[in-house]
Amino acid sequence: GWFGLYVVVMLVGNHFAIWVIGRVGAPFNSMFIGWRLVITVAFAWVLLGEALTSVAQFIGVGLVIASVTAFLWLQRRKPKPSKPKVLTAEDSPAPAPKAQQLPA
Repeated sequence: GWFGLYVVVMLVGNHFAIWVIGRVGAPFNSMFIGWRLVITVAFAWVLLGEALTSVAQFIGVGLVIASVTAFLWLQRRKPKPSKPKVLTAEDSPAPAPKAQQLPA
């Protein structure tokens, strides 16, 4: 019944999430976690005939969409870090002088 469907959806969903993290990395994947709420509302509307019934629900969906969009936009504007310079023997500092031993 419903419990079996729930278990299958949770197992498949979690397996897919782990697979995606392995492919694109956790930081990129975490940017889209907020979209799960909006997609759930859309699927509930399409598949189950559910509807948003209050202004607060519409505001919530709008806040999620706006925050994810703003975050992604700000991430694109950040300068990409430059590649680290590979140090060579010429770049390394001179070795520290050895400490002198005191006579015993």
